[in-house]
Amino acid sequence: MSKFTNPTGGVNNFGAASVEGVAVRADFNLNLIFGGAKTKTVAAGAFHCGGGIISGMDVFLHEVITNVCDYSTILARFLSRCYTNWVMETVAMEHMASSAVDPEIEAMMEAGVHIGHIRSKRHPAMAPYLWGVRSNVEIIDITKTKEKLGAALDFLRQSAQGKKLFLFVGTRPSARELVARSAEALGMPYVNQRWIGGTLTNFKVIGKQIETLEKLESEIASGGFEKYTKKERMKKEADLERLRHNFDGLRRMKKLPDIVVIIDIAHDDLALREARRMNIPVVALVDTDTDPRLVTYPIPSNDNARPAIAYMLDRVEKAIADGQAALLSPESGGGEGAVTGAIANTAKDDKHLSNA
Repeated sequence: MSKFTNPTGGVNNFGAASVEGVAVRADFNLNLIFGGAKTKTVAAGAFHCGGGIISGMDVFLHEVITNVCDYSTILARFLSRCYTNWVMETVAMEHMASSAVDPEIEAMMEAGVHIGHIRSKRHPAMAPYLWGVRSNVEIIDITKTKEKLGAALDFLRQSAQGKKLFLFVGTRPSARELVARSAEALGMPYVNQRWIGGTLTNFKVIGKQIETLEKLESEIASGGFEKYTKKERMKKEADLERLRHNFDGLRRMKKLPDIVVIIDIAHDDLALREARRMNIPVVALVDTDTDPRLVTYPIPSNDNARPAIAYMLDRVEKAIADGQAALLSPESGGGEGAVTGAIANTAKDDKHLSNA
């Protein structure tokens, strides 16, 4: 355990990261709720009152051990500090109870969307989306995140109504399972293991690899491997496993995607570069160490923590699902005519791809 020195001079033998994390969350949350010039004072009071008794007890024990003054004086200081912190905590809680809190912002806070990287990793282009720094950690402005997320979800919803094809990309270990789950729920292709160079820029070759995968699976299902020798069979099984690992999520991508959704543009930078080269719109999470100018619809957010990724993917999945439902809804004017138009657009895209 590491030591954390509190503002009063006492020493707490608690994990510094956990205590400072509480300070960051309390300060930022109160700033969103109250705002104005009194924010820092109230937030600071909320932080001190959270560990009021512990802080006061630290002072008490520290002065007893070092014999700074007599016991009556020490006890008076201890009780005074505890009472002061208790009053500040009560006032802060009353303000929080009486204030209207945005449930969407609260959900983002719970998911840790606002936590960025350390200040030394900040990308200059992310400055407009930052709220401040706490304990050398960049804090993302959740209000900006809400604004950008709304614009991205509107774009995804409208694109889904046009029967567009979405490609989900997330090869970071914390995002692999979540990306596969969301993409499969929507019937969309995804990459969650390793981005193969040329997936977009050399799509014809990738398509042939997918055809080979499906051919081998059909052959093994029909018992066709039995005609090979043991060595040949082992080689084909190894090829089948390799193809599944690299291209299993791309089976539904019969043409170039219309939109690419990327979880971490720093980790999957090759996917971003290929999408930009092919003029494919990109919707992506942008953390404090990335350049949001490279993304068509950037969403300022933590792109490392699993809860933050899960929250964002759930919102994206729901927006696309709503667009797909509206496509088939007669009430929204997305009946047979809209479906026919979407199919015609898809056929046009396929013809353009074949001519290329």
